[in-house]
Amino acid sequence: MRILLLATLALSGCTFIGDAEYACKGMPEGVACRSAREVYDLTEHRQSLESRQEERETPKPPHAGGAPHVQPAVMVPMAPTPVVSDGRVPIRTPANVMRIWIGPWESSNGDLHVPGLIFTEIEPRRWQLGLPPAEEAAVLRPLETRAAP
Repeated sequence: MRILLLATLALSGCTFIGDAEYACKGMPEGVACRSAREVYDLTEHRQSLESRQEERETPKPPHAGGAPHVQPAVMVPMAPTPVVSDGRVPIRTPANVMRIWIGPWESSNGDLHVPGLIFTEIEPRRWQLGLPPAEEAAVLRPLETRAAP
């Protein structure tokens, strides 16, 4: 009974540990402390991201003080720029593999060694840039017969 009482007291003490320990105290102003689920919900739609970007870009009134308020640089969303291909396609060449067959044999101790195969790679696979695709496809034409004059 005493063990049960001590275990209950020990475990109830754990419920109060770390309440404010993992809060966002000490973070700079403007840093939002959110759970992973809240961040996912906020960024699930593009419209919510754009509205949050507009909130950041709205100018703030100058503050009173000796130093002038400096406007931060306007953030322009970066769009990926496509890379123009020269038409060549990367190709992975196959490895050159050698197959070695070892026949059955009997050792000097009288042990029978059964046949088997050993595969070894002679030349490893390599990357190559292939030729650009042909502009005109090859056309197969059936044999033409000419009428005799």
